[in-house]
Amino acid sequence: MLFRLLIADEKPHETCNSTQDLVFLIASIGSLWKDIRVKNSTISDSQTSIRISVKSNLDQASENNQLEYCFEMFISGNYDDLEPLRLNILQVLANYGFSNIYVVTDEVSQSIATKIYPKINKLESALRSYLLEFFILRLGVKWADVTFNPEMKIKVNKRKNNETLFSKFIDNRAFLVDFHELGQIIFTLSSGAVDKQSILSKIKEMDRTPEAVDKLRREVEPNYVKYFSEHFKNRKFQNKWEKLEKIRHKVAHNNLFVDADLKEVTTLHEELSEIIIDAGSSLTEVDITNSDKRGFVSEEVAKIDVIADRIIEKIKILEGIVIDLLLEINESVDDRSKGLKLNALFLKSNQIIDQKTYELLLYIYQIRNYILHGDVYKFSSETLEDQYTMIDELINNLSLLKNNN
Repeated sequence: MLFRLLIADEKPHETCNSTQDLVFLIASIGSLWKDIRVKNSTISDSQTSIRISVKSNLDQASENNQLEYCFEMFISGNYDDLEPLRLNILQVLANYGFSNIYVVTDEVSQSIATKIYPKINKLESALRSYLLEFFILRLGVKWADVTFNPEMKIKVNKRKNNETLFSKFIDNRAFLVDFHELGQIIFTLSSGAVDKQSILSKIKEMDRTPEAVDKLRREVEPNYVKYFSEHFKNRKFQNKWEKLEKIRHKVAHNNLFVDADLKEVTTLHEELSEIIIDAGSSLTEVDITNSDKRGFVSEEVAKIDVIADRIIEKIKILEGIVIDLLLEINESVDDRSKGLKLNALFLKSNQIIDQKTYELLLYIYQIRNYILHGDVYKFSSETLEDQYTMIDELINNLSLLKNNN
């Protein structure tokens, strides 16, 4: 295996300005070697597989570069010898004032990554299988509509063309969400089925007994606690999944690895596999009531749905005011079938509204279409609140315009 470095700087080094200087420096660190051999610009160890050679690349640099030195260091050996040596060599170089060090080749990290990824891929597939079976059998074919939060829905919509062969025949949305979001479906879904007023009513009606209190607690627990506590929360699924996610990011970004990463993934793979297998084996024990089904909608989705309904009501009022303004121009123009977009254009053409108001009406027309076509989840609840306020202000302004006319 090979670990290759480039070491360069635009300033001269205090002591190492030739390949021989650098070789002698590395060779002088006794903790790196068992039985060292030095020949020309090469170091070897008779008791290990390690071999280090150094050459200068300064003659290959462009004429106008400012480099004072550029060393290329080749460190080779088997996995067991080379894996720990990499960081030790880098530490020595840093300690001796080499501040611009670049890893050009690291076959050790490549080897670790190729062992890590299959383990992560198997876990991701296992959790996806569990979620599909759990939710489809309990929430039906619209499970993703009620369990995906707005951010997930936006990502899925953007990625729908990522895979164009299987998607002709299957619902592939579960394959378009991120690793993090698959875990998030389990550990962050909250119940919207029991609101504050409902809890207060239950408290007034309940008996003053420990059993009644415990029953109420179970009724108001979020679905995550109800259905995933035993197999996931109590076994620290979230903590383990998020640890694995960090290493997965390193794999995805072709980062560098140490043997400890492989050991950690191996342990996490075993623990998470057991959690998912145990949860899958008890799927038949879980039943979800109709109120629970409603509760699987995340709080954010519920907020968006409420605000979207309010926006549609406001747009209906706005459309009525636009029609009233049209009637003031021509009493025979009461044709509501033309819609907000064309009616806004008619008002602008007749100089009833200015360009800014016209553009606002077009934007509101787009919002209306997003809501009616189910694309409203590309907005956050806060953004929709701002849009609701904007529509309300426009209604007031157009109402004043109508009254002044």
